[in-house]
Amino acid sequence: MSLVAAFQPLGPTVLVGVTALQVSGASAAGSFRVRCLVTAYLTWGTQSTVTAAGAPVAGTPSPATVGMTAGNVEKITLPGNSYFISSVAASFEITPGEGI
Repeated sequence: MSLVAAFQPLGPTVLVGVTALQVSGASAAGSFRVRCLVTAYLTWGTQSTVTAAGAPVAGTPSPATVGMTAGNVEKITLPGNSYFISSVAASFEITPGEGI
């Protein structure tokens, strides 16, 4: 049985809204702690040109997007130094780090 470490921040927490922001500080295969402040959709990508996706429409997938409700906290693994954008202003706090 291996030991699993609790999440350890490796960089500052960033407030994400309707402008794409890069969250740096994670390793190459980065882990990010995402705290949802208001119900919204979070989209990510590897370039600053990532655009916000709204609610998925039947037959039209929203790649690299997850919907979350206020108060939820998730840990996601993405490429380090990923860019994030939200469908709603000031809706997510994202902290780079490692662990669960």
